[in-house]
Amino acid sequence: LPSSGHGGQGQQGMGRLTLKTAAQRTGKNVETLINTLKVKGIKSDGDTSLRTIADQLGVAPQDVYNMLAE
Repeated sequence: LPSSGHGGQGQQGMGRLTLKTAAQRTGKNVETLINTLKVKGIKSDGDTSLRTIADQLGVAPQDVYNMLAE
């Protein structure tokens, strides 16, 4: 059984969020989030996971979420 002991409050779950879900949670338009990422050189769509974006930026999915929520 995989341990969910480290990372505190659901780091794994954050990476599985898609841009669509992140948009809903932050109350933003998914197109706005896509454009925010495009400015940073990241190609994405509503089904792109925060993990994929985080890997491209070299940061944690939580950091991507926080950036998009601003």
